[in-house]
Amino acid sequence: MLERIFQSALIDADRTDTARFMNGDHTSFEINTENLWKDMHNRLEETLKSFEGMNDPISIWRRSISQRCLEFAKNDVKVCRLVVPTGGGKTLSSMRFAINYCIKNNMNRIIYVAPFMSILEQNSDEIRKVAEDKFFIEHHSNALLNFELNDESNEYKEYELHTERWDSPVIATTMVQFLNTLFSDKISSVRRMHHLSKAVIIIDEVQSIPPKCVNLFNLAVNFLTNICGAVVILCSATQPVNEGTLYPMLIDKNFSMTGDYSKDFEITKRVNVIPKIDPRGYSYDKAARFCSEKFAETGNILIIVNTKSAAFNLYERIKKRVNSNIDIIYLSTNMCPQHRKEKILFMHNLLNQDKPVICIATQLIEAGVNISFRCVIRSISGLDNIAQAAGRCNRHGEAGKVCPVYIIKLKEEKLGSLPEITIAQEITQQMIDSEKYSDLLAPNTISDFFRRLYAQEKKQLLYNVNVPQKETLVNLLSLNKNRWEISPQTSCKFCSQAFKTAGKNFEVIDNHAKDIIIPYDSEAQDMIYQLENSPANVNFVLRKAQKYMVNIHASAEQKLIENHAIKDLQNGIMVLQKAYYNAEFGVDIEGAEKETLIF
Repeated sequence: MLERIFQSALIDADRTDTARFMNGDHTSFEINTENLWKDMHNRLEETLKSFEGMNDPISIWRRSISQRCLEFAKNDVKVCRLVVPTGGGKTLSSMRFAINYCIKNNMNRIIYVAPFMSILEQNSDEIRKVAEDKFFIEHHSNALLNFELNDESNEYKEYELHTERWDSPVIATTMVQFLNTLFSDKISSVRRMHHLSKAVIIIDEVQSIPPKCVNLFNLAVNFLTNICGAVVILCSATQPVNEGTLYPMLIDKNFSMTGDYSKDFEITKRVNVIPKIDPRGYSYDKAARFCSEKFAETGNILIIVNTKSAAFNLYERIKKRVNSNIDIIYLSTNMCPQHRKEKILFMHNLLNQDKPVICIATQLIEAGVNISFRCVIRSISGLDNIAQAAGRCNRHGEAGKVCPVYIIKLKEEKLGSLPEITIAQEITQQMIDSEKYSDLLAPNTISDFFRRLYAQEKKQLLYNVNVPQKETLVNLLSLNKNRWEISPQTSCKFCSQAFKTAGKNFEVIDNHAKDIIIPYDSEAQDMIYQLENSPANVNFVLRKAQKYMVNIHASAEQKLIENHAIKDLQNGIMVLQKAYYNAEFGVDIEGAEKETLIF
């Protein structure tokens, strides 16, 4: 970490100086953050004042959370936790802490990190209002949607520079970009790392960090907070127990921003988790019957399963069981992000009008989607996923009563390629069977789940790679024992780290699938035309086209190729033929029925 941060400062200084020299620019980049933080403080306090007239129990509770976060800024903080039930207003509360901590301790910047685009875009809108555009940068692929195709304006170039440097006072970015800044071998990632020094870093939905990255993340947080003067806030209702790992995170003794948060969970209890697990498992038909019965009782229902295949099978069966005038919505990653966004908005409107709706989805809907059903059914998974699913039920307490979240087991749901879900399922099942836990969503129950999970996955938490023999990234970036042992002189031993090898092998998400562009609408078709005809503009258009992309695995790719459903463009870019995309469920490997000519 120390060598990387030196390299980061050197690369950034060299590139920035060169650019300024070439442009004849001798102005200072320094921003008076003291005045900036005070202005942000005033704007946020004005925003919070607008909520003071709301005296329902949830609003009073949210103000209590916010006030406790403000008070916590008086402490000396390195690593703390913000444990707040769903709907607690943790974005503005964490920002209130961050701004006041920056004023008190002369911090350099605030960095907000979220794992999912849905959370990031939603919360970035709130943060921007407090920070103002000129002091705020969103660093993620969808931010490019603000720029026109072929945009070579100074505004776009300035945006690109800020995302390379992370020099803005307030930054909102993805978990992938944050972890790449710490571990990827890309120069753009290395360049921005030194700007994490003296920053308040808010990690939202911290449980979403992939298990393989846990020890790397812990060690990096320890370095940033103990050596670089940063502050890290771990935000989530389902906090992982990082302290129990081989390389534990050094959490502050006074770690809770809100004090005794167990009372917050009691005050805001909106759901009751009810295991309905048949030891033999439910068939798809039995599960469809159960879901239909619960829909008849409640009027709307969300069903979340672990695989796209299970979602599709239930969708087909439930369609046959309910009236044709009821809206049944399927959501999975077989649909491009723009398609899913439109479906969720449509569903949101139906729920707001209290119309009957059934949604069958994979876990993509679990975090960051501000939507609320009167009943949720979740195929058994990790308790963290079940807690996230429960956050989509009676989200704002609008039902006026505690609503049910059912856990079922699908015997036909195949998890062969998803061993991490299988392990999480087994641990959840053991905890249900033990009858020790009266509330499966209580913070202590979730902590126990993560302790068991990390104990069972101990070896996986070190990030295993084959380079070519079995190795871990933790070892490659620290002592690199094999190289150490064969180094002839003591002076060489301390140059043993394999930075380049580790950086090349680091991926936040294991992605062995390929992206395929969907000609979903006229905008997507225009982008495809651009990719075919403007080779100089490929990278820019590709980044904008991400909202029209679907990840397909090798087996699906092969079938689509056999059906002549894929068109290959330059540089390995693939485009799906329109007949192979279904308005109900996305990519259709078999394709639509071909129209016949009528004479």
